[in-house]
Amino acid sequence: GMGGAAGNVVFAGKVLEKLDVPSYTYLRVQTPTGEEWVAVSTMQVNVGDNVTVNQQLVMQNFASKSLGRTFDKLVMGTATVGG
Repeated sequence: GMGGAAGNVVFAGKVLEKLDVPSYTYLRVQTPTGEEWVAVSTMQVNVGDNVTVNQQLVMQNFASKSLGRTFDKLVMGTATVGG
């Protein structure tokens, strides 16, 4: 990818699934390297939209109390529609 080790990772992909919880939107995104679960602040986005994700943090084995499920890997950051 672009940028140094200290830089954020940016990737784009198609939204395959969307789960809304209080203050957050979880998105399952199809990227060129596979599917990623992404958690961002609540946003308006539809399944099928393309999004660009600015990855700020990666959580391993993240348990969401709101969803009652654990994500093997969860990308936390920001997303914008498009890209």
